[in-house]
Amino acid sequence: MYHVTCEKSYEMQLEMPPFSERYAALRRHDGKKKVVYIKNEFDNSTFRYRCYNFGQALRDSAEFVVTAFLCDEIAQVLPHADDISILVLQRTLWTPEVQSLLNFANRRRIPVVFDMDDLYYRPDFIPTFLNHVHNTVRQFNQREFLAHIGWATSYDLVARQCRLFLTTTEYLADRLRQDYGAEVFVIPNFMNHEQLAESEAVLQTRRERPERFQIGYFSGTPSHARDFAVAADGIARLMREHKDVDLKIVGFMELPASLRDFHRQGRIITRKLVPYQALPYEIGTADLNLIPLTPICFNDAKSELKFFEAGAVRVASCLSPSDVYRRCAVDGEDCLYCTPDGWYRALERLYSDKPLRDRLAQAAYEKSLRRYTPEANAAAIEATYRAVLDRA
Repeated sequence: MYHVTCEKSYEMQLEMPPFSERYAALRRHDGKKKVVYIKNEFDNSTFRYRCYNFGQALRDSAEFVVTAFLCDEIAQVLPHADDISILVLQRTLWTPEVQSLLNFANRRRIPVVFDMDDLYYRPDFIPTFLNHVHNTVRQFNQREFLAHIGWATSYDLVARQCRLFLTTTEYLADRLRQDYGAEVFVIPNFMNHEQLAESEAVLQTRRERPERFQIGYFSGTPSHARDFAVAADGIARLMREHKDVDLKIVGFMELPASLRDFHRQGRIITRKLVPYQALPYEIGTADLNLIPLTPICFNDAKSELKFFEAGAVRVASCLSPSDVYRRCAVDGEDCLYCTPDGWYRALERLYSDKPLRDRLAQAAYEKSLRRYTPEANAAAIEATYRAVLDRA
């Protein structure tokens, strides 16, 4: 376990520039091509990774400038939409205003890209998703079930009007190609400068407390309850056999029965969801990061962010080898793969072998800083935007 000092406070909501600044970026006559993102809300998750971080990566670009608007700002933007070089609908739900912008872009031959970072874009996927999130779909009342169907229908309605797609993983790209017969570009998720700065601050203040061993699980949302259950029995066995092992959970999680006694004993620490700038401080206290996943298509479509967020603070990960992790992480080199029935063996191995943990953590750290920074992805983003313009 590690002690980490954080003396800062952060807002949960992503802070975006006011409309006037974002609009000025569109109207500025500087010879740069204007890439405009449209989003229903400036959320602190998918929008941050798929637009805000892209803007940081191209902050010094001589060719492109990235700006973003909400759907309810389209009416103010539309009179000057001729200044748009590329229109990116980032997981955008259908609205009449979005349709108006799509119609305008098609008339003016402005290339339109649909950016989707999850396998949650068609109504026929929703029953599988809900069965994964909850025990049965019957637990949902009709209104809640129809809301999920409606969101997916809305994504699909927008996606079917796009010829080009941008996404996070090769698995998701293959699914989008099959479903829409479109050209799909892949740019992975990556960290922004704020995350990197806070991760470096963690490493500067981190102090080892060898009397305790902490396992960390950073769930984010309740949708990971079944994923966590994959590892729960292995965690419980390790905690029974080693009294110095604690578990830290950050995010929303209902503990399975096998772990509730440890919570009553004070050996399970729970934290509510924290702002993304504070997350490195939470991860940084752990000796080991867990990424258990059930083997379903939704998890194969997920990006590798839980790996590189832990890697950035030099914490090793034990993970389920979903499609993206088989592509980006190497078993025994920068992580440890774990089969559904092998969690106890993997945890026991990593608990007992500190040199192995340290070696995996260092390799994950080096890979995270090599692949998952704005600077590491800037050239690929520019190349993608050029390819989009070539398809216009």
